[in-house]
Amino acid sequence: MREYGESLVIDLAGMREHLDGVSGYSGIIRSIACDGFGDCGVRRMAVVEHLDSDDPAATRSNTVYEHVP
Repeated sequence: MREYGESLVIDLAGMREHLDGVSGYSGIIRSIACDGFGDCGVRRMAVVEHLDSDDPAATRSNTVYEHVP
């Protein structure tokens, strides 16, 4: 990363190289690693329908869609 006057230039190749080496990083939800595309974290995704703000357990059990690669 370099600053040129009011511009900020980020070395994307250098950032990708660094992310490729990330493994076992203790994230908020669990240990994460980055793949060759620079994607980091968990690829699992769930969409839930929030039905009742007074009953969060019911909302978590109301999965509308789930993607697990």
